[in-house]
Order: sequence, then structure tokens, then C-alpha cells
Amino acid sequence: MHLSIPVFLLGLLVAAVVALSSPSAAGGNHRVFVSNCGKTAFRPHTIVVFCGDAGVIVDRIHWRHWGFRAARGRGTAHTKTCNPDCASGGVRTDRVKVRLSHRHMCRNGKRYFLRINVRYPAGNVLHHSLGCP
Repeated sequence: MHLSIPVFLLGLLVAAVVALSSPSAAGGNHRVFVSNCGKTAFRPHTIVVFCGDAGVIVDRIHWRHWGFRAARGRGTAHTKTCNPDCASGGVRTDRVKVRLSHRHMCRNGKRYFLRINVRYPAGNVLHHSLGCP
């Protein structure tokens, strides 16, 4: 009879360790993703802001903060100048600040940031909605 109590306690201990090491207990269910042209991404190094024509692409992103409410980082924006038109115009490259916000639960059951702000060196800010995948 004395052996069954330690075995029972050991079983409880193992169950507790397994439960606490699961992704949901460790905060895995609190991850917030971003839809990158319909593909789910977490802390992506590149975000295509305008998926239709790739008018703005931010790459080499280094995230300084990725939280439950917002994400902030810095990267390099490649922005079509559309001069004389978008098909034949050039591309301008700038170091930018990136902010993701407006967390939302999408149909796939995952949380996504739906808004991206790209702040250029001159101070102008591009605001764009990313949407769910």
C-alpha cells in the first residue's frame, strides 16, 4: 500500500510537468501573426505591403518588440516611385520604422495584426490594412 501513494504522486508530478510545458500553458496560444500576402507569418523578415503590385516591400526587418498588442521594428522599404508610371518607374530605398497593430481573431482561430504603419525618414507614414489570410 505504501508503494501506491508514491507512484500516484509521481504520476501527478509528471502530469503537471507535461501540462506546464505545453504550448498553450507557455503562452503559445497568445501568439499574434501577420498575414503576408495571404501567408501566415510570425516575426517575418520581409512584408509585402501591397500584394497586388508589390508597390512597397519592407525587408531586413529586425523586430525590437513583438507583443500581444503591437509589434515594432526597423527595416528597409523598397517603394515604387511610379514615375512616369508604376510599371516603368524606379524604386526608392529607405531605412524605415515598422509598426503592426489592430490585433484581431481571424476565422482560422489565430490572432493577426491587421494594420501596418511604415514610417519613412522624412516623417511621412504609410498606413495600410493587411487583413486576415
